[in-house]
Amino acid sequence: MIRLRDVLSSWLTLWGFISVLEARGQPKVVGPSKPVTAEEEKDVVLQCRLEPPLDVTRLTVEWKLQEKWVHRYRSQKDDLSFQDQKFKGRTSLFHKEMVHGNISLKLTEITKEDAGNYTCRVPKLVGQVKEGTVVLSVGHRKDGPENVSSTTSASTSTNGIITGSVLAVLALIAFIVLVGGYILWKRKAKSEPARQREEIPLKISPGTVSDSKPKDSPLRRRSPVVQHTDNPSSEANSDSTTGPP
Repeated sequence: MIRLRDVLSSWLTLWGFISVLEARGQPKVVGPSKPVTAEEEKDVVLQCRLEPPLDVTRLTVEWKLQEKWVHRYRSQKDDLSFQDQKFKGRTSLFHKEMVHGNISLKLTEITKEDAGNYTCRVPKLVGQVKEGTVVLSVGHRKDGPENVSSTTSASTSTNGIITGSVLAVLALIAFIVLVGGYILWKRKAKSEPARQREEIPLKISPGTVSDSKPKDSPLRRRSPVVQHTDNPSSEANSDSTTGPP
């Protein structure tokens, strides 16, 4: 005899299996698995879609940031009557892609206040998962004046490197100048006495002119001395002596 407990257990198992099959066949809202990072003053697309793809042009699509209305689509057009003032003129959907289940939101001119958890929801979707979550993180713009953590630190380190390099070059130049000046001073100090010795005139005492001349100089050879006398008789005697016999 079949027990009532076994019958109920079989029915519950079958019902769960059918539910799983139905859930797999029904579309669900899927958001990104990782947070989205954007820079200030830039544009960003918050990805959200239906899987499997489903035409949502006749359904309502809602985007919220916590309790703030970001964007709403219904009756086959955008309905921005409830939109928060901070998002005015900055949001849009990809209408041509909605037939394929794309309900992503484009947000322009990002600010710090835009960071947070966004919810994309299809309230009239036939399925268990009717909404997805997108986490938006806003960072400083790389070339912006407010990028204190990255740009300022990078510029500071760069300036430090440049300053250190300039100081090292100046120190090297100063060292070269000092060494070169010292070498020139030493050379000048050595050559100064020799130059002074060359410029001192020779002190020659009278009567020593011949001594200062070289030994082999013709000027040092003595010329024969001719003695002249004023006695005419001696000249006559000499002439008679040397005359013919």
